[in-house]
Amino acid sequence: RFESDRSLLKKEAIAKDEFLASELAFQDLEEERKESARELAWLQEKLRVLESEEERLLVRATIAGTVISDAQMKQWTFVEKGEFILSLASDERRIEFLLREQDYGRIEVGNPAQVRFYGLPGRTFTGEVIQVKHYAEAVSTHGVRTNAIKVLIRLDDFPEGIRNGMFAKVKIKGRAISLVGALMRRI
Repeated sequence: RFESDRSLLKKEAIAKDEFLASELAFQDLEEERKESARELAWLQEKLRVLESEEERLLVRATIAGTVISDAQMKQWTFVEKGEFILSLASDERRIEFLLREQDYGRIEVGNPAQVRFYGLPGRTFTGEVIQVKHYAEAVSTHGVRTNAIKVLIRLDDFPEGIRNGMFAKVKIKGRAISLVGALMRRI
């Protein structure tokens, strides 16, 4: 409208007062546009900073899988290292169990394994050790604290109906234990 009014003023088709009102409105709108552009630039920078901060604070799963527990924390809740957030089940069909620390040196990757699930009595499944974790975890059994190492077994034929958290009896054919070790274990 401002440009139209300018050409009309040159042709003396509108009064100078009308043109000045149009010019003033144009200048106000132009100033609002500039202010909006500055505000947009500031908001874009703030968004960029927040997105980079969000990326830094995200907790990433160590495995791909399915969430099998309720989340114990809400988004943006501060958690300490080692705090439980939720449980994931790996899509890989494998068995994980804790090996007593004193048996650590007896097994290695590739050892054959037999697994019997309490939920499937009378059936034994074969497989092999595919991973022995490089760290021990503190566990408590009947009030006694000890360390255990997580071991992963891949079964040759994974049974249908097995669910995460089900109990199983695992036998691994590893190095033999000495007589002294066997006697000490019984004590």
